[in-house]
This record gives sequence, structure tokens and C-alpha cells, in this order.
Amino acid sequence: MAARLKVSNSSARRALLAQCGFDELKLDHHADDAAKLRKLSRLVQLEPAMLSQHAGAVVSMFEDPEEHVRAQALCVMCRLDPATLAPRAPPTAAVVAFLDSSDVIMRLAALKVLEKLEPAAVAQHVDALVARFEDSDTNVRIMTMVVLVKLDQATLAPHADALVAMLGDSSAHLRAEVLQAMSKLEPATLAQHADAVVARLNDSDEVCICMRFT
Repeated sequence: MAARLKVSNSSARRALLAQCGFDELKLDHHADDAAKLRKLSRLVQLEPAMLSQHAGAVVSMFEDPEEHVRAQALCVMCRLDPATLAPRAPPTAAVVAFLDSSDVIMRLAALKVLEKLEPAAVAQHVDALVARFEDSDTNVRIMTMVVLVKLDQATLAPHADALVAMLGDSSAHLRAEVLQAMSKLEPATLAQHADAVVARLNDSDEVCICMRFT
């Protein structure tokens, strides 16, 4: 009963927000931080289709001098689809900065937004992504690989050693993502790490390997 009530309340909130006029949810750069945060907290509850109408204003909040406002804007951006975000993409460096947050939720939010951005923009920050291989949170490491898989072989090749090292990670999901990323590398580069990849044929979690060395 409690679970149903929660869903019902959530649906009611969304319905109520849907009835709000555009101006009621409009973000004002000159408002105080509390007002900005209230608007952003309401926007994050909108359905993606309605939220898209406010996409430009949400992204513009990334220019706010207050980190907690930018953080809330980042959480809202997670709900935007790539097609909506692409024409008004936030400064990639500002998103990447949240990878160093002490809050795992913010690190994951940053990675989710990076996954939606153009690979060419993300590729410039590959070093910051590879640094997340050392993250204590498994989900952050996995999401980092999900983002890296979108990058081209020229960007990934200099980090081949780091990718191979991640084949020893405890997460089977992550190991599978690593193998997918490595499948983009040139055969000559892969050949240098043949033993490490072949060893995954005996993976205890039966990670599927679909690579061929020539």
C-alpha cells in the first residue's frame, strides 16, 4: 500500500507541475540561490518532453558561480535526451570537474551527462576519465567505461595499458565494457596485450569475448 501511495503522490506531483505555466518554472539568473534551487528541483520532476522546453535555461545554469546550483543543474541535465542536449551542450570541462566530487551521486551524474555529449568533446578529457579507474565506487568505474567505449581508437590507444589493467576488476560488467573498448584498437596494439585478453576466456563470469587478432 505504501509503495502504491508513493507512486500516486509522485504522479500527482508531476501532474501538478505539468499545469504550471512556463513563466512559473522559468529560471532567473538574477534570483537568489534558494530560488534557483527551488526551480531546478521542480524542473527535475518534469517529464523529459516538458523538461526539454527548459533545456537551454538549465544548461545556462552551468555558468552560475555557485557550485551547488551547478550541481543541481547537472542532475536536471541527466533527464534530458542526447538530441535535446546536443544543440545546447554545457561546457564539457565544467561537467568533467564534477568527476572529482566527493559525492558519488555527482560523479555518476557527470558521467551520465558526458555519455550524452559528442564524443569529440569528451575525448579532450580522456585523461580525467581514465583517472576514474581508481574510483572506489564500482558503478562509477562501470559508467566511466560506458563513456569511454564511445570514443575512437586514436583516443583510446594511448591508454591501452590502463584498459588492460581493468580486466582484473572485480566487476564482470566492467570487464565486458573494457573488452568492448579494446575491440576498437588496432590489431597491432591488441597483439601487445594478447595474453591478457585470451586469459579472459577463462573468466569466472563467462564474459563474452568477440575479438580476433590478425
